[in-house]
Amino acid sequence: MTDKLHFDDLTKITCPIGFLDDDTFMRLTEHNRTHSVQVWGADGWATIRKAWLCAHAVCRAAPLTMPVYPWAALHERFKFCAVDGDGEAYAFEKCPARREPVWMGRGDVHRIDGVFSGYKPGTVDSRDSLQARPEE
Repeated sequence: MTDKLHFDDLTKITCPIGFLDDDTFMRLTEHNRTHSVQVWGADGWATIRKAWLCAHAVCRAAPLTMPVYPWAALHERFKFCAVDGDGEAYAFEKCPARREPVWMGRGDVHRIDGVFSGYKPGTVDSRDSLQARPEE
């Protein structure tokens, strides 16, 4: 029997999950619960939220990135953007409050994922996704 592999940095995993030691597997599983992972496939690495972690799949933690919000396409009254725990992104007129797992908006609220081509999802936990409109 071969030794299981240990990775301190979960973004550096390059082997099937079945080859990981218990510590690495548990940390990757916890990361997958709250962040995105990358899965190796025919077209290279694909970033996925809450992937199914099976023994033969090659998965690693996705590097943490902030969402890119389409500020130029949004009406100027929208001053904040954030992503809910389910991955849906919204623009808010006023600063929203966090009510797990969603952001609760006051004033006008507009969903932006799937609507604006300038939106790019990030890989940070949704609790860290709130951004204020940049100053011009």
